[in-house]
Amino acid sequence: MWFAVTLVLGCYCTLSYVLRLKPEILHKPRRRKLAQDKRALCLHVSHRGGAGENLENTMKAFDYAAALGTDMFEIDCQMTKDNYVVIAHDNNLLRLCGEDVLISETNFYDLPPLLCTQQLAFMKGHHLTKQVPENERKILLLEDLFKKYPAMLINIDIKTHNLKLISSVAELVKKYQREDRTLWGNSSSAIMTSVRALNTNILLYYSGVEVIKTLFLYCTGLLPFVPVYADCFEIPMFEIGLKYIDVVPIYSKWRPYVNLLLRVLDYFFTNEKLITHLRKRGVPTIMFVLNTEEQWERAAKCGAMGIMTDFPSQLKLWMSKNGYTPFTM
Repeated sequence: MWFAVTLVLGCYCTLSYVLRLKPEILHKPRRRKLAQDKRALCLHVSHRGGAGENLENTMKAFDYAAALGTDMFEIDCQMTKDNYVVIAHDNNLLRLCGEDVLISETNFYDLPPLLCTQQLAFMKGHHLTKQVPENERKILLLEDLFKKYPAMLINIDIKTHNLKLISSVAELVKKYQREDRTLWGNSSSAIMTSVRALNTNILLYYSGVEVIKTLFLYCTGLLPFVPVYADCFEIPMFEIGLKYIDVVPIYSKWRPYVNLLLRVLDYFFTNEKLITHLRKRGVPTIMFVLNTEEQWERAAKCGAMGIMTDFPSQLKLWMSKNGYTPFTM
């Protein structure tokens, strides 16, 4: 009995190991354009256009990042009361504009301008102040960004489970013929279900549940046997929750346990073998939101293809200094 169990387990472990190294034996790699550049690290992603250097999600921020040579914009989409798709992270505009109103309950032309001072979400205590004219602080339409940057890779986070919002974004992507240059999704499984149903030609990233499921499958040796259905493994570097943001209040009794969980997740999700296996299957990894050289070096070391940052000029300088060449479509 024990001999049979040992034999089966040994065969399973051996087969899993071989397929992890050579997944092409069982699976055809995904052939989407995002996966075709085979260099170790090449994708420069500007988070909200570069929220550490310009007011987030503004045309000025996107223009600045594009001039630097960024490869991808990361943006967030909401829908106004009169059904315009706008680029904004928060539905409630208190943080961004200083007014306690909802985008979903406000017409587009009634939206207030952004404040000149904003706090970075992924760097505790860091504020950006930019004294810019009011017309450069208005909330943007997604369509205006598509018009101005038809060739730019754009990563869209659908912020609310609104079927009208999701279908409108899909229509705009199709209208401007940019399915192969648009990556979209959300950490919510419900939103991802709706996203997948609308347009299978648009690039997808994993939901939060799918990310955890992928880690479980990898740790149990099952991942090499399971098909993949998304185009990008987009994950945080969990150490950020230990150093740069307060996941739970400082004095919470749960803080030590949350910090332990973050350390464990950080260890597993910066596993070079996992990231390399996914890339061999045509699923590159993008890590967010990394704002220090230490984090960039860790991402490069574990094989991530892309780094998302609030500081596009600093990341560009670091990539150039370390010999990382731009992404090619």
